[in-house]
Amino acid sequence: MTVDAAAQTPKADDLLPLCADMGAELPQAVRLQRLVDLLRAQFGCGAVALLRLEDDRLRPVAVTGLVSDALGR
Repeated sequence: MTVDAAAQTPKADDLLPLCADMGAELPQAVRLQRLVDLLRAQFGCGAVALLRLEDDRLRPVAVTGLVSDALGR
């Protein structure tokens, strides 16, 4: 099976909502949630999580597509 890299590459128009969010006065949590939602849509992922390293542990800061049971692990 081959994957067409051009088909997976986001087009500039697809990233406009992300650019608009960067300039808007939004709470950080909202901005990060919109980012993971956009990534999930653009790449056709089942789930996306943005993680932050804190004290040798990864802590989710924005998540989409994961069941709550998976977040506790």
